[in-house]
Amino acid sequence: MSSSQTIVNIVLSKFSLVQSKTVRNRRSGFSWLRKCVITALATLVLFVFMWVFSASKRISFAIILGAKGSRYVEQHTTQSVHPLNLKSNELDHLFDVYIHNSTKIKEYSNFNASLLTSAATSIFYPVRQQYEVGDTVEIRIYAYDGMGRPQTVGGDFWFVKATSPNKHFRTAARLVDHQNGSYSAYFLAPLAGRLDLHVILGYPSDTVRWLSEVYMKADGCFTWAARYNRFDVGDGQGRCVVKRGLNHLMNKNICIYGANETGMGQSAFICTMPDGFICDDIRSIVSYGQFAGIEQPVNRLIEGKKYLFNNTFYKTQLRSPQSVYHMDITEKSSTGMLSVIYDYKIERPRVLCGDGDSRNSSLLPEGYWLGPKWQSLVCSNTHSWDDLDNVKKCLAGHKIIMFGDSIACQWFRVLERKLGNKDVPNSYYYCTEDETHTVIYKRHVLSAALTATFNFAGLERMFEPEYMDMLNDPDVKYVIFISMSAHYASWNMDSYRDRMRAIRNGIARMRARLGDDRVMAVIKKSQPREQPTFEARVHSNDYVFRQMSRIMEEEFVGINAKLIDTWDLVTSYQEQVAVHMPWPCINEEVDLFLSYICPS
Repeated sequence: MSSSQTIVNIVLSKFSLVQSKTVRNRRSGFSWLRKCVITALATLVLFVFMWVFSASKRISFAIILGAKGSRYVEQHTTQSVHPLNLKSNELDHLFDVYIHNSTKIKEYSNFNASLLTSAATSIFYPVRQQYEVGDTVEIRIYAYDGMGRPQTVGGDFWFVKATSPNKHFRTAARLVDHQNGSYSAYFLAPLAGRLDLHVILGYPSDTVRWLSEVYMKADGCFTWAARYNRFDVGDGQGRCVVKRGLNHLMNKNICIYGANETGMGQSAFICTMPDGFICDDIRSIVSYGQFAGIEQPVNRLIEGKKYLFNNTFYKTQLRSPQSVYHMDITEKSSTGMLSVIYDYKIERPRVLCGDGDSRNSSLLPEGYWLGPKWQSLVCSNTHSWDDLDNVKKCLAGHKIIMFGDSIACQWFRVLERKLGNKDVPNSYYYCTEDETHTVIYKRHVLSAALTATFNFAGLERMFEPEYMDMLNDPDVKYVIFISMSAHYASWNMDSYRDRMRAIRNGIARMRARLGDDRVMAVIKKSQPREQPTFEARVHSNDYVFRQMSRIMEEEFVGINAKLIDTWDLVTSYQEQVAVHMPWPCINEEVDLFLSYICPS
C-alpha cells in the first residue's frame, strides 16, 4: 500500500471513529453523503501535506545550489551538483541560482565622499619656471580632498595633456605616483611657444581601489548570448558566462567552450543550450542584451557605490585658481633657432621599430602629434606607408593573421587601402564573411609572386590558439597580430589573463614548430575609450583597460613579442577619445605596425 493511501485510510478511520461514538442510527443516504464529505476533507488534508513536503524539497534543492539570496554565497564544488536533465527555461533559472548567485562579491564599506580626491581643490604647476626646446617638462600634481586637506597616499588615476593653442602640437604625459599624495607628469617639449596644460582627475584612489578589489575580481557576473544554428532546427539562443573553476559542471544542456590549452586555459564560456541543439551548433557569442547582460550586473555591483562614478569624481578637469594652466617653451639658447628633438635630451634610447624590447620603461610618453602625423619616441624609423610599391615590397612573403575586435577590423580596413583597394568601406564592422563557416576569415591575396596574405579571423567558432595550431605554410613568414581589449573590460581579470596566456602559448608552439624566424607576434595594447552611459563608466573603465595592458606585458614574454602601445597616441589625438578613433588616427597606428614588420 502506498504512503499516500495509508494517510488517507488513517484520516478516514479517525473520522469513522468519531462518527461511531456520536451517532449510531442514521439513514443510509445520509451515511453516503457523510462519507463523501469526509473523503473530500481527507483529500484536502493530503494535498496540503504534500504541498508543504514538496515545498520543503524545493527549498532544500535551492539551498544546495547556493540560492541563499545573498551576495556572499561561497562557490560550491562542482562535484556536489549531480547531472541534471533540465529544459532551457529551467536551465536559465539554474544560471541565475547557481552561477550568478554563487559569485562571491566582496563587500565594501561606504566611503566618505568628502575624503575623496577632488578636482576642485587639487592643484598642479610646472616644477621649473623656464623650459627650452628638447627639455623634458615635469608637471607636479598635489591631490587634495573635498575639504581642502592634502592627501597623504597615492593611487589616483590621472590624464595629463599639453597642447599648443592651435592644437598643432599635442602630447600626453607619463605619470609617476610618489605614493604621498603628489604626482609627476613628464612630456617632451619639441617646439618653442606657448603650451596649454590639461590635468584631468580620471578617478580618485578609492574608486581605483574598488575597481581593483571588487569589480575586476567579480567572476561570472556578466552574460553573453550564444547563437546556435542547426539545419533541421533553425536558430536558437542560450546564455553564457565566463567563469573559472566550473569547467566540470555536467549537464546535457550545458556547453563548455575553451576549457583547455587551445582555448582559455583555466577559464571557459559556460553556456546554456536550447532544446534540439548540440554544442557543436554554436555560431557566435555576443553581448546578451544591453540591460540584462551588462547594465543590470553593473547596477548590482555598484549598489550603494554609485557616487564613486558621479561627475564630481569622473574625468573632471582640475580647476583650482592656484594651478598654472599655461607655460612657455623657449628656443634653444645656444642656437637662437627653432629646434626639433634633441636626442641627447631624450631619456629613452630610440631604436629601430621591432628591435630590442618595445616595453616602455622611460619617463617619456610614447610620442606626440605634430599636425596629422604621429612622432614616435620609441622607434627611430617610423615613417608613412602611403606608397603602394613600398607596402608590397615590405609585405612580400608574409602572411598576416589578425585576431581581435572591431579595432582590429579598423586596422584591417586600412591595410586593405594601403594595398590598393579603393573600395574599402569606412566601417569597423563586417570584417567576417559568414557566421556559418567553421573558420571565419576575410582574405586579401596579393599576386602570387608576393605571397602576402591577410586573414581577419573573427573567432565566433574557434579560439585563437586552435587557429594558430593549424598554421603550417612552409613558404611564408607569419605575423600574428593581437588586438583584444575593447570588449574585454567586463571580464574577470584572471580569466582575461588566462586567455592572453593561452594565446601566448599558442604563439610559442608556432615558433617551436616553424622556427623563431618565421613567426612574429605583434600585440596592440589597450586604449582609453568613451563611456556614453553611467554604467559604461564601470564596464568600459579606462583604469581597467590600463591594467589589461599590464597583463599583456606580463604574459607575452619569451616569444620576442612586439607590443605596440597606442594609449598616448589615442589620448592626445583630439579632445575626446573613442573606442573607434577617426581613420587618420588609425592610419598612423597602422604605419607604426608596418614599421615594426619592416624596420629597415
